[in-house]
Amino acid sequence: MEALSRIERSLVELFRMEEWERDPAFSRFIPMVYETVRFDWRSFFEPTFVRTFNGMMLRGAEQVQTVYLAVFPTDDVLERFLAMAAPGDLLFMHNPLLIECGDPRGAWGRGFLPIRPDLLEAIREQELSVFTCHLPMDTS
Repeated sequence: MEALSRIERSLVELFRMEEWERDPAFSRFIPMVYETVRFDWRSFFEPTFVRTFNGMMLRGAEQVQTVYLAVFPTDDVLERFLAMAAPGDLLFMHNPLLIECGDPRGAWGRGFLPIRPDLLEAIREQELSVFTCHLPMDTS
């Protein structure tokens, strides 16, 4: 078991996250997608995430047994995380939103999509954590 606060500090240092005031892309896309579904993301997500759009998005229990990794928060990824994780476990992802681009030779995707609010609520209820690192990871 490891302390969530220690893992968070290590990730922030590793990706030099203090060098970025905010993610210019996700500072536009996160408000856009959550406001269309009338989800109060500003009060639901962690204060630092709301300001920078990177870092600890949801904070669960302090003791972490397992860290899970993903690139995008697809429904499948989040449902498996919810099914497998114990209270305190952490999901580290590159992107805080689902980006559905579509098939270059077929149907267009739906673009930027929010994480389903029911999945966010379930993550919080199970005392799980989500940490995302987009721009700092891209530039590290």
